[in-house]
Amino acid sequence: MNITETSLGLLFTEYHFSNWIECFAIIFLVLIFFSVKYLVSNYKDYDGMKRVFFVLFVASFVYLCINSALLFFPISQYNSDFKVELNYKHKSQQVILSSNNRKLIYTDNLLNYKAFYIEFEHSSQKSTNNNVMGKYHLYLLRKDGLLLSLDRYGITTWKDIVLPLLKKTELPLMTDTNILDIETNTEDIQFNYDVTQLSKNLKFGTFIQNKNESVYQLDLHGNKILNAILIPLLLLLWTGAILFSMHSKSERLFYFFFLLLFSASWVFYYALCFGKHYNVFSDSGYHSYTTNIIIKKSNGNKGNWNDVKKAIAYIGNCNSMGVTLYETNISTHFTDILNAVSGGKTKTIQLDGIEWYDQILLADYVLSQSHKTLNK
Repeated sequence: MNITETSLGLLFTEYHFSNWIECFAIIFLVLIFFSVKYLVSNYKDYDGMKRVFFVLFVASFVYLCINSALLFFPISQYNSDFKVELNYKHKSQQVILSSNNRKLIYTDNLLNYKAFYIEFEHSSQKSTNNNVMGKYHLYLLRKDGLLLSLDRYGITTWKDIVLPLLKKTELPLMTDTNILDIETNTEDIQFNYDVTQLSKNLKFGTFIQNKNESVYQLDLHGNKILNAILIPLLLLLWTGAILFSMHSKSERLFYFFFLLLFSASWVFYYALCFGKHYNVFSDSGYHSYTTNIIIKKSNGNKGNWNDVKKAIAYIGNCNSMGVTLYETNISTHFTDILNAVSGGKTKTIQLDGIEWYDQILLADYVLSQSHKTLNK
């Protein structure tokens, strides 16, 4: 994210793709032109079923080019207007998360936050000349264990731009402390809304309120880019294989064996990625799981609020987020963490694919429920 200083405090905004990337769409438009020209000039060379599959083959290639062009144009489809404001200079002392295009705004009290929490993520590449390679992942840590991701920053950007701006705020920087060693509670947290009213607060997904349970359902659709490319690519390969096998019957078995494997792999991916994710809450506990055509239930986690000893929520404008609930007094020692995971004492409520607004509302609810027993 970009970080800038304003008259009110600090402003974090998402990076935007450059408009020149849209020029790649021109390449596919040129390919479409030559494809149509090739179809017209060679149409008469085929007859019967060969002509039909020749037309389908070229049409599949044009379809693939159109989808590819639409992936680059407009490039603004990938840009996010999500932003985070830390208004520490203003008397209101607020943290504001917003998205103007979706008309979403979440306001919190800056006094609810404990510190900036920083994790250094080492690069998988080997360091050279004794220089450490990696990125700093910056979070805004709330007192109840919520970690709001403010993106990752390279070492140079961190030292020259980000760190000097963070030091201007009154929030301390926590760099050498593991998140599990930080004390969390909700006693000093003051929300400006009723976190228990999920049906009124949530804006995305499908919310079902039963007598004893609240169910948040999210439809899963897989990867947008893969979906746009694989379907026309399969059509292109199948029509091409049938067309070429009419000329070379000796290699027909190889063509179709390869395509059957490729198609089966895609169908398997499609079945796994397209499904529904459920987060089920009740007064006594929670249940999080995913369903699809192949697997009835996967990624299942179930537990009771009374068993929770510590809760950490990772929130951000990205997919890999969730709330981790520990049912044991865990330390940062590797053996303790391994035992907690293998013993089923670490549970996760997944928030993958959920819009940031619903992420933070669900996290507020889960953290408040889990801390009810901890504060007794």
